[in-house]
Amino acid sequence: MARRHFLARLIARQVRVQAAPNGLLQIEAGPQCKPSEGEVEFLPVKEPMAPLNDADFAGDFAGVVELVIRGERTEAARKLQLIPGSFVPLAQGRSAIPLDLQVSVFRRDGFTCRYCGRRTVFCPLLRLIASIFPREFPYHAHWKMTDCHIAFWRDASSCDHLIPVARGGSSDLANLVTACYMCNSIKQNWLKEELRWMLLPAPSDSWDGLALLYLELLNLAPEQGRSAYHRNWRNALGRSVGMTTRAIHP
Repeated sequence: MARRHFLARLIARQVRVQAAPNGLLQIEAGPQCKPSEGEVEFLPVKEPMAPLNDADFAGDFAGVVELVIRGERTEAARKLQLIPGSFVPLAQGRSAIPLDLQVSVFRRDGFTCRYCGRRTVFCPLLRLIASIFPREFPYHAHWKMTDCHIAFWRDASSCDHLIPVARGGSSDLANLVTACYMCNSIKQNWLKEELRWMLLPAPSDSWDGLALLYLELLNLAPEQGRSAYHRNWRNALGRSVGMTTRAIHP
């Protein structure tokens, strides 16, 4: 799963990944990533991540088995407990995260995915663009990928539970982070430690996910603005603009 996350981020940055004859991955920068003549070529993946050969727990289990074979069962049990995912609490009921809380999370994190570092775009803005340009920028009410522009999955802001609700996590501000839908859909009910993901710090720049432009565009689209979806988001965003978000960082 962590390897799939790594590959998804490479593809998003136009990096070609293919299997070489020796079975290893061959990585080549795409046309937008090609260096100028005389420059050293670096892949444009700036966020920290685990190496591919360190993205699973096979070595951890091998160490446990070797300890058991040597008769060191106590140490094997201790090492086994260090492997993430050893205990899964009972699932709890899931409820929608209040819009005001989602806006607080987005603004605290600078509308930036805390897993991959991607700048995200306020989802209601994407929905509004889709309503203005339905053929050029299609949207499906159930996010059907064959009928929905891929930007909704790649670029839209979403709230993710660090500790998933199914694993006993709460919907408190400290347990919520901004995630692009790509990372959110990959993580699902995993703990980040189980995927060997790292939580990136919130950026210090002033990226706002184009939320303020959303309010401006909404004024030019009064028919869409009357829908309950946009009315609720506009009110939540309006209550948050100009207010200081409570500084609780996971």
